[in-house]
Amino acid sequence: MNEGTPRRKAGAQGRPDGRGHSSARATSVAPDGALASFRLDGRRALVTGASSGLGRRFAQVLDAAGARVAVVARRAARLEDLAADLHDAVVVTADLADPSAPGAVLDAVVEGLGGVDVLVNNAGTLVVGPAEDDTTFRDVVELNLHAPYELTRAAPDSPSRRVPLSVVNITSILARVGARSIPRPPTPPARAASSS
Repeated sequence: MNEGTPRRKAGAQGRPDGRGHSSARATSVAPDGALASFRLDGRRALVTGASSGLGRRFAQVLDAAGARVAVVARRAARLEDLAADLHDAVVVTADLADPSAPGAVLDAVVEGLGGVDVLVNNAGTLVVGPAEDDTTFRDVVELNLHAPYELTRAAPDSPSRRVPLSVVNITSILARVGARSIPRPPTPPARAASSS
């Protein structure tokens, strides 16, 4: 799958629940009763980091609540597996550590869903160690900070907005407390000599 290219999964027909899910795997939210106000019928959701863990579960729950879901991650095979369990999902394979990815992802999602009403910024990474490697540092900042900012900033400009954009940002507790002991990089030799 080309990065930023949507692949729409047609809703499966003839399965037990009529939405493309087998009854054993389906998570449903009743359209009536106490949970009716939580239905997302007609809404369009974008979930980053959707290939596993919380992102995968967010996509499943949003789908079960009636939203059309676009799933984004680097691992295409896992996204395809997830899309097989969702109704009419849009799959976008992208590495959000690439500075050009947020724009390409939004373009693909707008093409596939027609817009975004719910944005779940779930993709992220953790690298504990010295910040000696510029590439690693830039990738972490790009994925954890810049990509959610760009997706949130640009999503309200999606065409055919029907409701205000709802944004959910998933972060780690390390964003608040830091790691216990992050090793400091060694002092560069030129700097060490000048301080003596």
